[in-house]
Parts: sequence; structure tokens; C-alpha cells
Amino acid sequence: MKASISTISIVLLSVSLSISLVTSNDAVDFDNFLRCLPIHSNPLVPITDAILTPTNSSFEYIYQLRASNLRTLLSSTSRPLAIITALHPSHAQATVVCAKRHGFHLRIRSGGHDFEGLSYTSGVPFVILDMFNLHSIDVDIESETAWVQAGATTGELYYRIAEKSNVHGFPPLSALVDTLVEVAMGFL
Repeated sequence: MKASISTISIVLLSVSLSISLVTSNDAVDFDNFLRCLPIHSNPLVPITDAILTPTNSSFEYIYQLRASNLRTLLSSTSRPLAIITALHPSHAQATVVCAKRHGFHLRIRSGGHDFEGLSYTSGVPFVILDMFNLHSIDVDIESETAWVQAGATTGELYYRIAEKSNVHGFPPLSALVDTLVEVAMGFL
């Protein structure tokens, strides 16, 4: 009987140590992830202004801001380790590079719909890259082209085209669809 109790004690101790090592390694990886971001982004636009962690007072507000699926707001839904609200394209690049390098899943939201809530949750440690602030649109009527950042919505694109042309536009059916559902350009 004593041998069984000793064996159980050793197993429990091993499990406890394993759990604490995993937890401390995750914390180290997250700290390294945070240190990685400024290294890979434009120093003229500090990425530190775009990083939100659960200790930040705006974190939960930004997390819930554009949630289409209310199930993502349940307390039982996993939350990201951080939300990077990209203010410059280099912030998006740095987030992708550092998430890959440090083993975090990346969820991207770009200001449009996400009815399934896939941008808000994951079964493993993850980071949200929020592209909503990257919504500039440059329309060149002469060449009939437009450069559209990932956070721009279809409505914003239509508006910018209409500012420059009374002729160019989109067919009425797509205007009807966008009246019903605001779509972001991040899917392109």
C-alpha cells in the first residue's frame, strides 16, 4: 500500500512540474513574442501603441468591438493573449512573423463580418491581428485601379470611387448586398 501511495505521489509531482514548466515556457514565449514585435516593425510608428494585453483596460472593449457572433462574448470562450491593432502595415508584418516564430496561432479580423466567430477564439494560445485601422483607399480613375488596405469596408470603397467618378462603380446587385451586410476587404 505504501508503494502505491509513493508511486501516486511521484506521478502527481511529475504532473505538477510538467504543468508548471509548460506554463512558464508559454509565459517566456509570450514575453519573447512581445519583444519580437518592435524588432520587425517600423520604428517611426511604434508598435507598442498597438499592443493590447488582458491587463490593458481597453482589451475587452476592443475584443468585443466588432463581434458578430455573440457566442464569442461568453466568459467560457477562450481569449487571445494579445490583440495587435495594427496602425501601420509593418505592424501586421511583424505580428505574422513573430506569431510564427514563437508558435502562436494568429486570428485576423479586418473590420467586416465574421458570423462564425473564427477571428475571436482558438483552442490553443493565439493572438488577434486587428486590421480595422488599416483602411486607406487610393483610387486612380485614369488607370481604373484602386489600392485598398485590408481594414477597408466595401462601403468605404464605393464612397471613395464615387468621390472621384460619376461613371465608375459597381453593379446594383452588389450595392444591395452591401446594404444588408458590410463586408471588409481583408478577404482579398
